[in-house]
Formats: sequence, structure tokens, C-alpha cells
Amino acid sequence: MSYVMTIDAEDGQIVLRDRQIISVGPEHQAAGGEVPNMSVELDNARGQHTRLFARPPLGATATLADTTGATLFAGRVQSVTCSGTITVELEA
Repeated sequence: MSYVMTIDAEDGQIVLRDRQIISVGPEHQAAGGEVPNMSVELDNARGQHTRLFARPPLGATATLADTTGATLFAGRVQSVTCSGTITVELEA
């Protein structure tokens, strides 16, 4: 499946597509009523996305959709981890 992730950050919109998204974790929700969350892993092997996430857009609205535009997950950016990949943790 191909994905599109849109993050509405303070300093502009970040849009990531297909090959930029390595994996999408399953939606996690504990039986105890915790808020659902999901992780999205981005390719950053050449450091191409480091600039976008140098100032993590914590709290920004984020939407993960398929290429038809159907929303798969909507929430806010909870955390960002940068290395050879970038992991963006989303929370509903």
C-alpha cells in the first residue's frame, strides 16, 4: 500500500509520499482506554529529511492517508526521532 502523510507545522506544511515512507506501524490502543497512537518511519539515509524535522513539529496536526485520499489515521505529532530513518510518533 502507498501512503501520504501531511503534517501542518507552524512554519509550513510537510507532505511525504510513497517511497519516502518506509513503514507504518499498526495502530495501538490499550484496553484501558489509552489514546490510539501510530508510528511512521521515513527514509533518511541521505539526510534528506533532517532539515524538515530539525525543529520537531510537536503537537502539529498530522494525517496519514492512502493514495486515494482515504484517511487511515489522524492525530498530532507526539515525538520525532532522527537518525538513518526518522520515526514520527502520532497520537490521536
